[in-house]
Amino acid sequence: MPANARSNIIDEGTSGYYHCINRCVRRAFLCGKDPYTGENFDHRKSWFTEKIQNLSEIFLIDIGNYVIMSNHYHINLRNRPDLVAKLSDREVLIRWWKLFPGKMKPNTGEDKPPEYVFNKWLENSEFIEERRRRLSSISWFMRCLNESIARRANREDKVTGRFWQGRFYSQVLLDQEAVVQAAAYIDLNPFRAGLEEKLGTYQHSSLFERMKNIGRNRPGFLSTFSAVATVLADETPFLLLDEKEYIDLVYFYASKQGREQYRALEKGFQGSPTAVGSREKLQTLAEKMGKSRIKGLCV
Repeated sequence: MPANARSNIIDEGTSGYYHCINRCVRRAFLCGKDPYTGENFDHRKSWFTEKIQNLSEIFLIDIGNYVIMSNHYHINLRNRPDLVAKLSDREVLIRWWKLFPGKMKPNTGEDKPPEYVFNKWLENSEFIEERRRRLSSISWFMRCLNESIARRANREDKVTGRFWQGRFYSQVLLDQEAVVQAAAYIDLNPFRAGLEEKLGTYQHSSLFERMKNIGRNRPGFLSTFSAVATVLADETPFLLLDEKEYIDLVYFYASKQGREQYRALEKGFQGSPTAVGSREKLQTLAEKMGKSRIKGLCV
């Protein structure tokens, strides 16, 4: 039983930021080169990027940062119940059909169900509202990501059983400073692990995607930062920094001058805090959870 129930950490009814992490079972190198067996599963890292992009087109969840390592991954997400509330019932059903076409009979192989099936579902308001809720749910996003990778890897290995240690671990990011620091921590993972000699060249990361698409209106499937927020209608920036400011911060943390600051930040995140933010925000969350204090990282 976790120290804090996920339902106490993730508020699905309010837009918020979350740093989510999951590890392969027994921390085995099931997504990279296993130093013990010599087997290399690096190709699986591209599965993540493909699936994250696919899910970003269905869920109303913003993706700020991610990195796929050899035995774990990190991803920064923001749920958008405000946007999912604007979807028509028909749009909700089409998105859910794309997500689980095999479970929503009949499966015609089309991008949307036949009209007579639509009409039948439109009569079931409870079914629609539950799917609407799930389309902005962090837990459902992570479930769809984890299950897809696990099933695909098990098919490849011709085995059954667990691929992940558990469902996933999450930290709530209580303010913009927390979101910025979590983003930098995520994007510097490959550099600190020696997986890239030059910062931003590790392909299975959001930093690579942002640097590849810098100057464009949208950095691939990732959410925009503030520099282009005015360009896109109804776009709410993930960070209140522009991309150049953010990349400069990452480069500073990777430099000799910023290395000690980053090590302290890294130690803080690796301590598995429940929440990250200012002292005041951490105390407010503790009171909301009915506790005198929580395990938090003050930034």
